[in-house]
Amino acid sequence: MVSQDTPHDAIGGTELYVLRLAEALIADGVDVAWVSYCEGEPGLVEDNLRGNDIDYFQIAARHHEGGRELAWQIGPIGLDEFREVLRKVQPDCVHFHGFGRNQSPEHFAAAKQSGATVFMTYHSPGQSCARWDLLYKGREMCSGEIDVTRCTDCCLQRIGVPEPVRSVLARVDTSNLTRLLPYGAQHPIARRKGLMDYQCRWKEGMAIPDKILWHAEWVRDLLLRNGISEERLQHLPLPPPRPADEGPIGDKSGTTTRKILYIGRLSDIKGVHVITEAVRLLPLSADIEVQIVGAKGPEEYFRRIARDCESDPRLRLMPPIPFDEIPSLMRKVDAVIVPSLWPETGPYTVLEALWTGTPVIGSDRAGIRELLKAGGGLLFEPGNSQQLARLLMDCEYRSMRREPSAFREVWLSHFYEQLHTLIRLVAHNIQHSVCEPLAL
Repeated sequence: MVSQDTPHDAIGGTELYVLRLAEALIADGVDVAWVSYCEGEPGLVEDNLRGNDIDYFQIAARHHEGGRELAWQIGPIGLDEFREVLRKVQPDCVHFHGFGRNQSPEHFAAAKQSGATVFMTYHSPGQSCARWDLLYKGREMCSGEIDVTRCTDCCLQRIGVPEPVRSVLARVDTSNLTRLLPYGAQHPIARRKGLMDYQCRWKEGMAIPDKILWHAEWVRDLLLRNGISEERLQHLPLPPPRPADEGPIGDKSGTTTRKILYIGRLSDIKGVHVITEAVRLLPLSADIEVQIVGAKGPEEYFRRIARDCESDPRLRLMPPIPFDEIPSLMRKVDAVIVPSLWPETGPYTVLEALWTGTPVIGSDRAGIRELLKAGGGLLFEPGNSQQLARLLMDCEYRSMRREPSAFREVWLSHFYEQLHTLIRLVAHNIQHSVCEPLAL
C-alpha cells in the first residue's frame, strides 16, 4: 500500500480506507506493507512495531521543493527511497492510493519494473482536477474531463483573475513571459503551460497501472471521459468497517434532545459551515445538539467554525477521535450529517454510519447519493443551509434507524467478490512471470 499518510497521523478518509482494506487482505492471508510520506530531510524509516500486522515504511521528503512548476509537472520526490522499499519487500502487488509527486508516473513505473502488479485507486477529485475540488468555477460539479483551456480558465477564476484577462490567458501560452516578472507574479501567465504539463503527466501515469480501481460510479465515468479503457477499470466497493456491536444504540438518557454528528476534516469543501449556518437559522427553542468532531484543516476556516460554535451552545466543537471509536459514537447519536460541497468518492463516513444503522443526512453530491441509494438516508441541496435547517428540525431520525444486518450482508458479499477478483489477477500475473522464462 502506498499513501500520503499513515493511519496514525491521517486526517482524511483515504488512510482509513487503506487500513480497512489492509485488514481485509490480512484476514484473507495476504501480507501487507505500507509506505507513507512525511516532511523532512530525505530518508527512509522502517517501523513494523505499531501493530495491525502491517510492516510500515515512512519516506521523508521535502514536498515543497521546486515550487509550483514541479508540482504541476508531478516531479517525483522520494523515488530512490521508494525503490529501496521495493527491494526490501519484493511485493507481488503495489497499490497506490494517490497521484502526485510522491506517487508519480516514475513511482508507478518503478513498481511495474520490480515485477509487481500495479493498482491505483482514485480516491478524491484532486487526483485529476488541477483546482482539487472538481467544482467548475467553485459552483457546479464538473464532468472531470481534463481540457487545458477550460481547466485553465477555472483555475484562474479560483485565484481571482478577472474574466477578460482569464479569457486570454486560458487560450494562449504566455509562459515565455515569466522571465520578465518576479516569481510571485508569474502564476497567472504560467497557468496554461502548467495545465498542459499536468495533463501530459496525468495521462503518462494513468497508462501504467494494470487496474485503476473505483468505488463510485461517477469516478468510472470520469476516467472513461479521459481515455481510460473500460477493461483497465475495476470496481472495488469500500472495505467493510469494523463492527460496532458493543455499547448502546441511540441516546439512553431519556432526553428529547436531537443529537446530530459531523465527523471529518474542518475544510470548506466538506461544508461544515453549512451545518453551523443551518443551526443558527433554527429558533432558539429548537432542542438539538450538533457535535462537530473535526480534524483541523486550514487555520482560517478552523477559526471560523470555532467562532460559530462559541456563539451557539447547540454547536459543540470536539477534537478528533481514533478511528476505532467512530462507530460507537455514531451509534449514540440520532443522525450523521455529511454536508460536502465537492463530489465524494465514498465517503467512508457514510458507510460507517449505515454499518451501524444510523440515519445519514447527506448533500446531494455524487458518491454520497450512490451510497444512500444503497443504504437509505436523506439528501439536501449542497450548500443549502435553509433546506438543511428544515431537515434538522422536522425529521424523526430515531424512527428512521434501521437494523443494518441485511445491508452489511449484501455489501460484504459484493466487496469480497470484487476483492478476490483482484487477488486472482495478481496470482495469475505471478504465475505468468514464473512460467514466461521457461516458455522462452
